[in-house]
Amino acid sequence: MQIIGYMTSHRKQHLEATDVAREFGYGREHFCRLFRKATGKTFKEFLTDLRLDDACRKLSGSSASIASIARECGFPDTRALQTAVQRKYGIRA
Repeated sequence: MQIIGYMTSHRKQHLEATDVAREFGYGREHFCRLFRKATGKTFKEFLTDLRLDDACRKLSGSSASIASIARECGFPDTRALQTAVQRKYGIRA
């Protein structure tokens, strides 16, 4: 739960499994196995879902541009946000 809290509070930053594993005293491979077993998702899938949920909330209640929201939610650009939407929901944004 501490790891998920850490990821949630740092989701807008650049996060790598290696860095989070190190932060909690694990090796990357061991961390990734434990994380997937505990969550049912890979580190990257989980992080993308956190960011996507945040972006969807902001898109529905904001007049900000998609590019601005994408960056604010931790996506490097609008294409990354569009790809995440397409993969998760099967629709083109």
